[in-house]
Amino acid sequence: MSKSALIRDALEAYLQADRAERAESALSQVADLVGILSGPEDLSVHKDSLRCCS
Repeated sequence: MSKSALIRDALEAYLQADRAERAESALSQVADLVGILSGPEDLSVHKDSLRCCS
């Protein structure tokens, strides 16, 4: 195996491991935004609470 192939494989393995550690859920990415607005808690169930421009 050439030196460049060895380095390439090692770098690829390192980056894949790092990417797996950094994987976050959608909720964790927007956690600072959750709950900052006032209003009904669950508009998907209480659709009569929606005030839309329909």
